[in-house]
Amino acid sequence: MTHVAVIAHGNLQADRLFDPAATRDNILERFYVLRETLQSADMVCRTADMFEPRVIDVLIFHDILHELGVILKTIKANPFVQLIYVPNEPVFVTPLHDERILPLLPVDVVLTWNDNIAGKFLHVIKCNIGQPVIKKAQIPSLPFSEKKFICSIFANKPSAAPGSLFGERIYAVDFFSRQPTGIDLYGIGWEISAFPFVHLAYRGQCENKKDVQQQYKFSIAYENVVNLPGLITEKIFDCFAAGTVPVYLGAPNIEDYIPASCFIDLRRFVDYAQLYKYLVSMSESEYQKYLDAAKVFIDGPQYRLFTSTNYVEILVEQVKALAARKTGARSIARMKWQLFRLIAGRLQVLRNWRRYKHFVTAMVFVW
Repeated sequence: MTHVAVIAHGNLQADRLFDPAATRDNILERFYVLRETLQSADMVCRTADMFEPRVIDVLIFHDILHELGVILKTIKANPFVQLIYVPNEPVFVTPLHDERILPLLPVDVVLTWNDNIAGKFLHVIKCNIGQPVIKKAQIPSLPFSEKKFICSIFANKPSAAPGSLFGERIYAVDFFSRQPTGIDLYGIGWEISAFPFVHLAYRGQCENKKDVQQQYKFSIAYENVVNLPGLITEKIFDCFAAGTVPVYLGAPNIEDYIPASCFIDLRRFVDYAQLYKYLVSMSESEYQKYLDAAKVFIDGPQYRLFTSTNYVEILVEQVKALAARKTGARSIARMKWQLFRLIAGRLQVLRNWRRYKHFVTAMVFVW
């Protein structure tokens, strides 16, 4: 019997990763669907902390900087373990996701949203993050006249990383807060913010995105970072699920996946004043066209590429292929040497050693 382990952290260990009630907004759907699918194929799937490392046949992980210790200890206990890396975060969050490094990491399979590298290496496979499946019958349908104007949901976590859209979000909320219609801001951490607009816009934390967003005609849906081809996250899909129209900025090739008729692309406007004029003058019939287009998209094959269903199918296919394939033994020393060679000369990727102490500790002390 094949034993598949997924590395989890904090309160998601002890198999809580597969519990639909463990987090809000059903964001763990892909993991409990994965477990159910593997179990139906007579495979055992648990969080890594629930296995003896020596019995793990396939190890799935998401952040090698923080999870290297678990990976190395598993290799030590079972040199024949197969490694599947699913790197969700962009490079400014996890520097080893640099496009020059990620395809060369010593793993068996990489599943990535990154269109710049997916498919260009045999073991680097296109796979979106896998969002909860939207059910059309459950999309709210509040009357146009009863909806408030616009909202934005994001945490007060400033970032100065190249391409970060935190500043753009700040600018958007500041701009809209000064308009007659205003804007409502939700998210954690704003209670201590010094930004003047917060006093006008902040409405508290958000327990459930759908419950909040369905009350608004429009919702700011900016990715965490701009201009990364293929990085299309829950931001826009949460809007579709809530029956609100997203104002989007992020992936430059968004229209390769989602029709322009489904969302308002910030890039179409010369400035926020032009955007605002477009939004406030939109008729009910024009607005409804966006909502209808989103529902048509949800019915189509392109939407399926972003669902937990598609994510699980791709991942299970790779698990089965690896389980049926015999590979050579790994060693901790070789794994470390391969990693060292990749980061040698690029040590700036680990410039904040305190942030990456788990990686440094594993490289030095796990043998």
